[in-house]
Amino acid sequence: MSLQDSMRARAGLSMPAAATISTEESVAGIMARLDGLKDEDSGKFISYEGREIPW
Repeated sequence: MSLQDSMRARAGLSMPAAATISTEESVAGIMARLDGLKDEDSGKFISYEGREIPW
């Protein structure tokens, strides 16, 4: 069982493997978001794609 399969199973998700991303893609996305943050982003929720998530 791959990491992606294991994570989907733990979350109770029955989505196809094509709907998930690899660990490497996830980390690259997180690092890209962190590198692009500015002081005015403090307190915001930012999605993997860089969109602000209202709360």
